[in-house]
This record gives sequence, structure tokens and C-alpha cells, in this order.
Amino acid sequence: MSQILEIDLQTLIHHPEIMFEMIHPEDQSHYQQAISHSTATLELFDEEWRILTNSNQIKWLQGILQPELGENGAIYWYGVILDITNRKKAEAKLKESEERFRRCFHNVATGMVLTDMQGRFVQVNQAFCEIF
Repeated sequence: MSQILEIDLQTLIHHPEIMFEMIHPEDQSHYQQAISHSTATLELFDEEWRILTNSNQIKWLQGILQPELGENGAIYWYGVILDITNRKKAEAKLKESEERFRRCFHNVATGMVLTDMQGRFVQVNQAFCEIF
């Protein structure tokens, strides 16, 4: 966890609040609501949020944590927090690529058609409709 957060382990152990202070301002409200809900209901916490690191990077994290009420009344959290930054970047590139293809497909002057494996038309553009 200290490697993901870019904070040495001893600092993190002695000042765990640093983790919460790193949450991106736009994600703080949702994160707080989700963690409060899981704390109150002891339901699984499965959320994604961004953090701002000391090196000014934005990282995406996914937490999958199960709260458990201890005999002493304290809540213990078991689970994993993953750095999903690369996945989020890949998803953004894919979305951008799909949008570029969609614009090209619909705006090109050449008739285009998408078919399934059986040769059935799945989608046609306006230029194709004007040809036929």
C-alpha cells in the first residue's frame, strides 16, 4: 500500500489519515458515503476512486473490503486495495478510439456496413443507405 500511495510504511502506520487526505476532491463525498454505508451495514465495500500523490500523479484505486464487527465493538476491514490506473487509462483510450471510429463511420461519404459472423447487417451508415 505504501508503494501505491508513494508514502513510506512507517509514516502510513503512524498517520493512516494521510490515505484519506489523498482522495481526489471530486471523489471525497462519494467515497465517504460508500465507506459510511459499509461501516453501518457491514456490507462489502467495492468502490473505485482517485488519489493525488505527493509526486502530483492522479492514481485510480479500487477497494474491495469486507468490514467485520469485532468483539470489542471495533470494525476491522479485510480485503484488498488495487492500483487500477493502467486499466482506467486503457478504458479511456478504448472509449476515445470507439468514438473516433463512430464519427468516421457515420460521417464518411463512402457507404459502410458492419456485419456479424453470419453476414447479417448489424449497422449501416447513411452513405450506404443513399446508395441502396
